[in-house]
Amino acid sequence: MNHKPYLTWIEQQQISMQQMVTVWANMNSGSRNLAGLATIHKAMANAFQCLGGTISSLSLPSVEQMGDDGTVRQLPSGRALHIVKR
Repeated sequence: MNHKPYLTWIEQQQISMQQMVTVWANMNSGSRNLAGLATIHKAMANAFQCLGGTISSLSLPSVEQMGDDGTVRQLPSGRALHIVKR
C-alpha cells in the first residue's frame, strides 16, 4: 500500500493543526472551570465532526472534595467527549 498521499496530507495540515491546538491550549478549561470545560468540549466536538464518526457527550459523576475544615462536599464534573470512528 502506498502511504505517501496520506503522509503528505498530514504534513500539509501541520500549521492548521498547530493553530487549532494552540487555541485549545489557551482556553481556560481547568478541572473546576465547568464553563471553560464546556467551551473546549464544544470546540473539540466541532473539530472532530469531519471524521464522520459518532460523537456523544457523557455525564460524569460528581467528585468529592475535602474542605479546609474537614467537610466533604460534592463538586460537579464536566462532561466527557466520546468519539467512535470505525
